[in-house]
Amino acid sequence: NMQVHPLEPLSAEEVSTTTRIILENFPNSNFRFLEVSLKEPPKDIYLNWNKTDQIERLSHVTYRNADKILLHESIVSLSNETILSTVHHSDAHHSFYGDEMERGMETIRKYPPFIEAIERRGYSVDQIYFDLWSTGYGYKGDEDLDEESDKGKRCVFPLMFLWENKDDRTYARPISGIDLIIDLISLEIIEFEDHDDIPIPENTTNNIPFNQDLKKNRKEISITQPDGPSFIVDGHHVHWLAWDLHIGFNRREGLTLHDIGFSENGYRRNIIYRASLVEMVVPYGDPTKPHYRKNAFDAGEDGIGVNASPLFLGCDCVGEIHYFDGNLVDEDGNPDVVKNAICLHEEDYGTLYRNRSLIAELGTEVRRARRLVISLYSTVANYDYGFFWYLYEDGRIEHETKMTGIINVISIDPELENPHGQRLGEGLWAPIHQHIFSFRLDMCIDGTDNVVEELNVRKSTNARGNPQRNAMVVDREILVSEKYAKRDTDSTTARTWLISNPNKTNRVNEPVAYRFLPGKNSTSLLRESSPVFARAPHIKYHFWVTQYDENQMHIAGTYPNQRIDTDNISKWVEEDRSIVNEDIVVWYNMMSTHVVRLEDWPIMPVASASFELVPHGFFDYNPALEERKGKKPKL
Repeated sequence: NMQVHPLEPLSAEEVSTTTRIILENFPNSNFRFLEVSLKEPPKDIYLNWNKTDQIERLSHVTYRNADKILLHESIVSLSNETILSTVHHSDAHHSFYGDEMERGMETIRKYPPFIEAIERRGYSVDQIYFDLWSTGYGYKGDEDLDEESDKGKRCVFPLMFLWENKDDRTYARPISGIDLIIDLISLEIIEFEDHDDIPIPENTTNNIPFNQDLKKNRKEISITQPDGPSFIVDGHHVHWLAWDLHIGFNRREGLTLHDIGFSENGYRRNIIYRASLVEMVVPYGDPTKPHYRKNAFDAGEDGIGVNASPLFLGCDCVGEIHYFDGNLVDEDGNPDVVKNAICLHEEDYGTLYRNRSLIAELGTEVRRARRLVISLYSTVANYDYGFFWYLYEDGRIEHETKMTGIINVISIDPELENPHGQRLGEGLWAPIHQHIFSFRLDMCIDGTDNVVEELNVRKSTNARGNPQRNAMVVDREILVSEKYAKRDTDSTTARTWLISNPNKTNRVNEPVAYRFLPGKNSTSLLRESSPVFARAPHIKYHFWVTQYDENQMHIAGTYPNQRIDTDNISKWVEEDRSIVNEDIVVWYNMMSTHVVRLEDWPIMPVASASFELVPHGFFDYNPALEERKGKKPKL
């Protein structure tokens, strides 16, 4: 066997091997496969790996019985072709997947009361586009439905849109007044109601007057790299200038980054062990039925990787591109490959640094910046989300989430106003909503024993020694334990968090560190007594720190679908473990509040939110500095 890097994602062949081993061990089973991904090696084993021994290849497989909620999670040894362990869950709902959704839609299309309701409105069922959502859990008046979920029914409800012409946008014309819930296991319609004759809005997405002025004199911009790109790719391991890291992919998180390091003259230094998006809660602010149910857990109920969208050269990525495919599994256990799921390229990024000396002979020192871009787009129903990680020559790491696609719209009585959204047409409204992106950053600043300090900048209150009242100070406070480390952003004190290694110092004898810089953010607009908040208590704070535990990967719990998964971060921190000079994980909730505008229709221009990790005394000098060129540039 050729040696495989321990962090290399599963190949399509390894996916097939995993499911074959399960089916050989249970020959008469009626299993449906949900997820097969790499079971990453234990952190201590990987960090002490000598680079020559083969670490045992393990896969983690999730599968269920076709006819009931009995979920199985197995660890399979690919090296020895054996099942090492299996855990059964009789009360947990895995995220939904395409095949069962298709069966659900087919059932609704054949349901006589539904056919009748659509025909009464003057249309036929083959003109209806369905978007199935999880029913969620814990809504007032829905106790019966919660019982159905608890009994093992996989309940979804459809949002419906009239799709008269196949060239129309599918989300343009919402249908209101028909509410139904279907169980995807028995394919039984649990609830059906046809209660309101709300007119279906006209199509406002066709015949838009495009602005021809934008095309005037627009010439091509060509991105070329005649000598090829500066990165070197070996499997999923990437070297770029002083950086190197491993790229991963799985059904739930999509793009994952591993073992990120930066080298200085041959000496490699660790920065982050693992970074990923772990959950994404999207609550909508319209209280009417069924829209109060629209509170998607896009990772836990659906999946970022499973919705990854193949990327196109020249549009999604330009220049010299390297693509990585994403390997998933279909319900029968065959590999399901997303071609070009992840894009790797480098791009020019303006000025890296500049200094013009006023002494003419010294001239101007100036250097262009470039950055490495690692990206994935995931189409989760109506939205297209871009997840972009950037590495810079000066040691910075940035994440930017891009939001585009079609906004989710509702139809109401054209005579009414709606204080919970923006009017887009007659009877057509877009509700206010939030996107809450949760990131897990397993830090490794020059080693695993790290500390987090909160930094707040303020004006000095000390009158002595400050006669001109201009003194500023930074208050630094060590976050000593998990309960104490539940924090929020605060722009009034330019609040940031310093993640340092107290066992390593820089040239001024301070601990080497990276500083976490939050970008724009807002707070959760859900009341704490709301059913969604009960399932997502992590959204109460922007910033959490926990002691590393390999089983604590999902901030809202492993299985938040149709239940409250109490094994979430608010429970973990009750232990109040020490986070001083320990192996720690930083969790960050980046919240974007979307008050819709007319310009978001019919396709929303990209809106973005981001955060950065910048070296703060990690290096002794600007690590991107190059030898002075001396002569001033020719003008």
